[in-house]
Amino acid sequence: MASSTQILRNKKQGSFVVKIEGDAADTTTLDASNLGGMPVDGTATIRRVMWTTESGQISITWDGSTDAVAARLSGNGNWNLTQNPPVISNNATGPTGDVVIAKVGASDYTVIVEFGTGAYGETAAA
Repeated sequence: MASSTQILRNKKQGSFVVKIEGDAADTTTLDASNLGGMPVDGTATIRRVMWTTESGQISITWDGSTDAVAARLSGNGNWNLTQNPPVISNNATGPTGDVVIAKVGASDYTVIVEFGTGAYGETAAA
């Protein structure tokens, strides 16, 4: 099975939630310009993450002219930064708004990420 991506929430203000599942070492790029809910200017933040993996590591990276790793995850766990700020802001140099989620090591995994998005344009899904 290749990895799959499912949008769980996409609101005009507040948050964008995505679930990624897979069973192998792979990489998923969340292309902000194609999602309609993620800002393309790099202003999104990570508010909450839930994950499970049998082995290996999941990395979440802010894309830019110089990428910046936001988090490295292994095992099972969750971060709830909504209630325990600060959130994880995009610190990539020249941010594109894109996020790369990579799984190292072949095993089943699921990661759910909630991005704080603030307000953005009319084209976003309600």
